[in-house]
Amino acid sequence: MEHSDEITKDGERFARLLRLVLKTWRVQIEGKQYFDQYYENGRRSLVGFWHGKYVPIFPLLEGNEACIITSLSTRGSIIGEICRSFGYKNAQVPDEPRLDAFRQLLKDMDGITVNATAFDGPLGPYHVVKPGLVRLSSMLGLDIVPLAVYSRPNLKMFKRWDKLEVPMPFGKICLVFGEPLTIPSHLHREELERISKELEERMEELEKQAMIAIGRKRSK
Repeated sequence: MEHSDEITKDGERFARLLRLVLKTWRVQIEGKQYFDQYYENGRRSLVGFWHGKYVPIFPLLEGNEACIITSLSTRGSIIGEICRSFGYKNAQVPDEPRLDAFRQLLKDMDGITVNATAFDGPLGPYHVVKPGLVRLSSMLGLDIVPLAVYSRPNLKMFKRWDKLEVPMPFGKICLVFGEPLTIPSHLHREELERISKELEERMEELEKQAMIAIGRKRSK
């Protein structure tokens, strides 16, 4: 896909806006030791989050070296520009896996301790973990670190498949890292499905924790 100057400008503009709004947020981060340990011990990991929650993650974790995996698309390219504005590396992969794309992904991830992507990206279904990410982690020996995000107030885009949430100025934001999950090698299909389901359940619990942390009880 051709990378246009307009895509670069869109990403840079959004990143500048985030930097301004960031100064007004009241932020709480829990479980960050699970994230930091990978920089300390050199073991490689994949941080996973929901696609609709990515907006505050990049500015709040600025200063940490990471490779963010996005789709090879216009939207993925804009997210990639946002990532680069905050100092992250970006690897783009097509929706349909190809051998050459996999080789390029390995090249982009080479030497990077912490990698990150949306569990349910790039096109959903909403809040369903992609088994392919579990398989990738298994193949490359990556631990999976779940990351939940909750903010209020926020602008929620209900017409998008991911229900993208953009935190408002002067709002509260909580990031919660969960305990890492070590993925065994040579996974069978049943194990892939089990681990994917376990990650979805963990994300549900972590989001509850984030909501409680900023003073809102989860509705039944």
